[in-house]
Amino acid sequence: MPKKKVLIAGAAGRMAGLLVPQLAEKYDLSGIDLRPVTAIPSLVADLRDPEAAAAAFQGVDAVIDFANDPNFRTSWQQVLQVNIATTYGTLTAAQRAGVKRYIFVSSNHASEFYEKEPPYSLIAEGKYEGVDAATFPRITSTMPARPDSPFGIGKVASEAAARYFADQFGMSNICLRLGTAYQVKGPMPTRIREFQSLITLRDLTHLFECAIDAPSDLKFGIYYGVSNNKWRIWDTSDARAQIGFNPVDNTEDQRAAFEADQAAQRPA
Repeated sequence: MPKKKVLIAGAAGRMAGLLVPQLAEKYDLSGIDLRPVTAIPSLVADLRDPEAAAAAFQGVDAVIDFANDPNFRTSWQQVLQVNIATTYGTLTAAQRAGVKRYIFVSSNHASEFYEKEPPYSLIAEGKYEGVDAATFPRITSTMPARPDSPFGIGKVASEAAARYFADQFGMSNICLRLGTAYQVKGPMPTRIREFQSLITLRDLTHLFECAIDAPSDLKFGIYYGVSNNKWRIWDTSDARAQIGFNPVDNTEDQRAAFEADQAAQRPA
């Protein structure tokens, strides 16, 4: 069976750079970005102009959309003029080319204001006393979005755009609200919050494979991407049931090493 053709939008970015080597064996990858990409065949074009980007989308089975400014402290003007506009342009180009599966790389910043309130604020600070990891109510993708920044607002707006294209044009669109995803290898947190928020490269790769290969009749879905951490605050049960996401890593396995490293850094 021929490999699925997967276009990476924003292929020159750091996150795409992490995933391209992981996905390259299973899928036929290509890319598009404002900057040249050497790892995979790619087109240099501005995704805000669907006509200029059109050639990259021809014959593609799925698009993974990383194409935006990833700085969560970015300004509203940047979000409006770059992030949201790029998402809409990418969706338009995919729809015109008949791409069946569009995967938007969203973020936990679409709902991070929940972390201002207990029990989520306590968990983020590592204050677990009085909180039962097995029973506290986790945040689901069906709960109202609560962005924490202009960056988060842009992610919510882009999720809405993906929903519109699914409803209006019959595309199958998936949005992945990623947790902390910067580690090249290993589930080692660098700060307390990451004991709940980290997604390892292994689990991240698995998540994107699940999104690419999800049933074709899945019209639209928003799913949280986080490893199987004991203290994760996001519910991944819908991702398990609907696209087969089954993360295996747990940051708790690194708790002792993290605490030893923190102790070693304290002044004597």
